[in-house]
Amino acid sequence: IKQAREIDYQGNVLASISLPQPRSLESLGNENSNNVKSVYPKISPEFIQKFFNTYGYEPGIYGPNAYALMYLIKDDLITSEKNYSSETLLKQLRNLPQTYNSVLGTVKPQNQEIPFELFPVEIQNGEVVYK
Repeated sequence: IKQAREIDYQGNVLASISLPQPRSLESLGNENSNNVKSVYPKISPEFIQKFFNTYGYEPGIYGPNAYALMYLIKDDLITSEKNYSSETLLKQLRNLPQTYNSVLGTVKPQNQEIPFELFPVEIQNGEVVYK
């Protein structure tokens, strides 16, 4: 993107899901990221604030994604026998609820995958703006 801006490229730029993450935007800089289009999940504002208060920076998508999965299996982890194993975890992941609410919105596991909804975004002055 920086090189495209250096040659005064005026067309649309579509970036991967990794670009809207705070640290990626910081390294790219506002002047290079303006008007770049991408997709990104809607992360719970409460999660972002708690994460920021704890770690001093905003989360990317990987933290909320991991948190959503751990939250899904936490009850079994807490109440399970002391010999919790990978087989027990796999069994649990194969029997996920049909839907559940997470820091990434309502999630509907399908075929042993846990997809989360992505939304079109545009970067403006270093901020992710949902379209």
